[in-house]
Amino acid sequence: MKEPKIEKLEQPLLNLKTNPEEATTAMVKIEGPDWLEHQENWIRNLKSTEHTLKGALEWLASNPSDDSFVVYGLGGNHRYYVDSDGTIRFSSRHSLPKYAEMAEELGFKVQ
Repeated sequence: MKEPKIEKLEQPLLNLKTNPEEATTAMVKIEGPDWLEHQENWIRNLKSTEHTLKGALEWLASNPSDDSFVVYGLGGNHRYYVDSDGTIRFSSRHSLPKYAEMAEELGFKVQ
C-alpha cells in the first residue's frame, strides 16, 4: 500500500503594507524584544527614520516609486528589504544561516 503524499502548503509572504502587525511581530522574533526600543533610540539620536521600521511604514504610506526601503535589524546586522508592494525580503548575506532559516520559517522571502 502506498504512503499518502503529504503536501506542504506554503504560507503567504509577510507584508508590511497589508499586515504590519504580523510582520512586526515576526521581525521581533528574529531581532529580540529590545529591537523596537533600539529603533526608537535610533530615531531620537539621529533625528531620522532612515533604516527603521517606522521609516518603512512612512515610506509605504507615501505610495513609493522607489524599489525598496532597507530596515536594519538589531545592531545593524540583519537587513530587511521592504518592496513598494510591502513584501519583505530578508538578506541571507547579512545574517547567520540560523537566522535566515528562522526568517524563512516565519514567512519572509529570504535571498
